[in-house]
Amino acid sequence: MPGATSPERAFARIECGAGVAVGNRVRSGTLTAHGRTPVGHHISGATSVMDFLQALLWGFAGTTILTTVLRASQAFGFTRMDIPLLLGLMITPNRDLAKAYGFFVHLLNGWIFSLLYAAYFEELGFANWWIGAAIGAIHGLFVLAVGLPVIPGLHPRMATDARGPEPTRELEPPGFLALNYGRHTPLVTLIAHMVFGALLGMFYRQ
Repeated sequence: MPGATSPERAFARIECGAGVAVGNRVRSGTLTAHGRTPVGHHISGATSVMDFLQALLWGFAGTTILTTVLRASQAFGFTRMDIPLLLGLMITPNRDLAKAYGFFVHLLNGWIFSLLYAAYFEELGFANWWIGAAIGAIHGLFVLAVGLPVIPGLHPRMATDARGPEPTRELEPPGFLALNYGRHTPLVTLIAHMVFGALLGMFYRQ
């Protein structure tokens, strides 16, 4: 019929105007076959190599915010855990210097984990805040269930669950899920790491 537009031509116009969905990876702001706009931002296949600079930049920002959340939680009495102090006392017995050393060690750890987050985003092909927060929750559980419990065996100034405090081991061990540092410690730790992941997911390759 003259002047009519066939379904094939109409679909072609949609493709040209909005972009093309390839497999499960869709460009941000484009239309899918169902006319919905996907949530999050697409990581282009042409630049699939991990962006180290962005990972380190947002890893620094995320670690700073994570540390701030934990420090604020400590100040308001939700937890007694001070991760920079715990890490720093592995290096020096001086508590004032330990906090500074511990922050840099914690920042280095944050950078390492931010590269792992970025690698996961690259594998998925897109990133958004809730995927980052979900990875952050897993990260937080790992810290609570694996990372903190192994510290007493490595820390020269921390008591263990099997042996009590000594003159050179005055720090209390974290215990199961770091509950020795307060009953809200697991929740605070999970929230802090979810914020870390959400920030990376929101801004990485934005």
